[in-house]
Amino acid sequence: MTPRATRRLLDRHGPNSTQVLTLREVQMLRLIGHGMTNEEIARELSISQSTVKSGLQRTFDKLGVADRTNALIVALKRGIIELEP
Repeated sequence: MTPRATRRLLDRHGPNSTQVLTLREVQMLRLIGHGMTNEEIARELSISQSTVKSGLQRTFDKLGVADRTNALIVALKRGIIELEP
């Protein structure tokens, strides 16, 4: 994560917030934004699909959403992630 992205994340959620996303959760959101499935994300990050599934569920809970699409929308609106062309 770039220093700029880290600063934005902390500015939005505060350094002591329980809702701060981990680096891995942010990575998963970026990969969702590139259209990857859980299986592709698992391969890309060298983790199991069940780890992806549980990580995404924690992310959804932190963002207050129920699915991948809404997680991506919220992450983009809050500046948590930016998608490169």
